[in-house]
Amino acid sequence: MKTLILIICFALLTYCTWYVTPYFVFFQFIPVFLLIRSEKTRSIILPVYLMMYLYNHIVTYWLQHYAFYKGLLTFLVNAALMTIVITLSHRLSRNRPFTYKGVLFISAWIVFEYLHFSWELSWPWLTLGNVLGSVPGIIQWYEFTGTLGGSVWILLLNFLFSLLLVPPERARLNATGIVTAVVIVLPTLLSFGLYYREQQNADYAKTDATAELLIVHSNFSSSTYQSDETRLGKFKQLIENQIDSTTDYLIFPELFLSNGAFINNVTNQSSYFFINNLTQEHPKLKTIVGTTIKRARRTELLTGPINESSYDQFNSAIQVDSGFAILHKMKKKFIPFEERIPYNLNFLNFKSANFETLPKNPDVFRSSGHSPLISICYESINTTFVAEAARDADFIVMMASESFFKGNADGKDQYLTICRIRSIETRKPVVKVSNAGYSALIDPAGNIEMAYKKKQPSVIHCSLSPAEGSTFYMRFPYLTGTICLILSIVLIALPYVRILQNTTADIFRRSVKLARLFSKSGTQSRGI
Repeated sequence: MKTLILIICFALLTYCTWYVTPYFVFFQFIPVFLLIRSEKTRSIILPVYLMMYLYNHIVTYWLQHYAFYKGLLTFLVNAALMTIVITLSHRLSRNRPFTYKGVLFISAWIVFEYLHFSWELSWPWLTLGNVLGSVPGIIQWYEFTGTLGGSVWILLLNFLFSLLLVPPERARLNATGIVTAVVIVLPTLLSFGLYYREQQNADYAKTDATAELLIVHSNFSSSTYQSDETRLGKFKQLIENQIDSTTDYLIFPELFLSNGAFINNVTNQSSYFFINNLTQEHPKLKTIVGTTIKRARRTELLTGPINESSYDQFNSAIQVDSGFAILHKMKKKFIPFEERIPYNLNFLNFKSANFETLPKNPDVFRSSGHSPLISICYESINTTFVAEAARDADFIVMMASESFFKGNADGKDQYLTICRIRSIETRKPVVKVSNAGYSALIDPAGNIEMAYKKKQPSVIHCSLSPAEGSTFYMRFPYLTGTICLILSIVLIALPYVRILQNTTADIFRRSVKLARLFSKSGTQSRGI
């Protein structure tokens, strides 16, 4: 009965965290800590799995609206991975104090989230620190730790609150209360100070040079085909009505053009002529558009029959300027199975876009004037990718196609919340350009300066102040994860080190005792 109550409480707290107020996240994992405190490893496996499945389903239920079985598989697999982390950390800390178990669980969970930024089955959507993106005033210190620092803060407070619920003695209760207050107050005060600094910087930045942008907000369905010429035609008049000599960038969303030109043949596409004419009429203008690009696997295939097996396809962005220069950026982070099947799981018969990538392809469009980082859809939720790629950029362009949400507002809100965190981590303005989602302008403090959430297609003007330089987190994006990895290894190894020390000491004592016995025996023999 107690276990059932804990599962129900966890589900309710999860729902309240994501759909009522994010402050519930500081209590969300208390049922998990109480469970691992009072139960043996074997008895917690099923309850923990149910908790983690509910966590995945409640937060990302919209996955099943897009693809039911893929969504269900995502829930089952990710819940299993989370369960392995919790039960394994519990098993490795058996017969240890609850504080030891709690610290090992926290560090192991952060390592798990850290892994989700790196491997091909990457799914960092549920990184705990993401949920606080909707309250940027208390997470300004993410510029030092990134979103993983937020996960540490959340789990640490959950652990401290669980200690307060079942205190072993009054003296320890008082000490725990003081530590809890410090852990709440210090990061919050630091955040308020940093937020005030950013507001001051924003006031000064308004007097500096700005970038004038036109962003194209479209609402095309992924299930309905429209030619590139048709899509451009719907926005031609809207663009021409707003563009002028001061416009620096015209930005389209991800996969706005989908006919798939070969990489060395982009300029011969009819859609390119419209874009090129715009840039010729406005020499200052640079146009960035999301598209698919093909590259033949062997050059000679261009002269023979072309089929899907003869070329690689890239989800990409191109930049065109008045000097006929074309820059390409290829997407590097993909939704598992939907956009790319991991190489070791090719035997699974899933329908996929099968996009390829070029790891050394630049992510920043360096040109005269400004240097925007181009982050394409799923790349934007990968904190380490954006932090590293944005070092040479002065603002961030997030291109997205959100038609897979099927109009679900919760998924779109979660995505926008995560994008706000990227601006805090990098202290660079973010412009989010979306198809069938939310287009927005976000300042370096994570505040939304402009958000367009209507379904009606539009061309929106906005201005931003580019920001150069790198934050501490951009210079060391792997520090938080690495520290937690080392801490996990130390905590796992510590009991075995002590066992080895005790065994060595016991062997030494036995050896000394045996040596004394032989010495005494030898002395008696000489006496005889």
